[in-house]
Amino acid sequence: MDQQPGVACQRRLCVLIATLLKRRKGEAAVKYVIVVTGASSGFGALTARRLAEAGHTVYATMRETGGRNAKQVEAARKFAAEKNVDLRTAELDVSSQESADRAVQQVLAAAGRLDIIIHNAGHMVFGPAEAFTRNSLLRSTTQTSSAPSE
Repeated sequence: MDQQPGVACQRRLCVLIATLLKRRKGEAAVKYVIVVTGASSGFGALTARRLAEAGHTVYATMRETGGRNAKQVEAARKFAAEKNVDLRTAELDVSSQESADRAVQQVLAAAGRLDIIIHNAGHMVFGPAEAFTRNSLLRSTTQTSSAPSE
């Protein structure tokens, strides 16, 4: 992840977010419970890690935690253990309301509250625009920029 183009920019953004949520000297510690969607890699993974390092309880959510993202789940667990931070993972597919409901219930059951959601997950389509219907492109845009659609 460290050698990918744009990582320096991603790191600056993650540090900015973590800094905004960090307490100022002399202030009481504020520890938020945060869900970051699309946290298997890229902005999502970096944001989740930086927020955990800033002292928050962070749920790095992603699809297929027992399948294709099992290595990312293990990497998050290892990061949390090495850095002694509260970084957890949860299964969440933002295109499924049932999945979103399960993830929120998991967080509430474990942490008792949910303070912040950072919606980072996106849905991409590849190919010429002519290959997609208007509805499929609209659905992709809606999933990336708003709440889950049925």
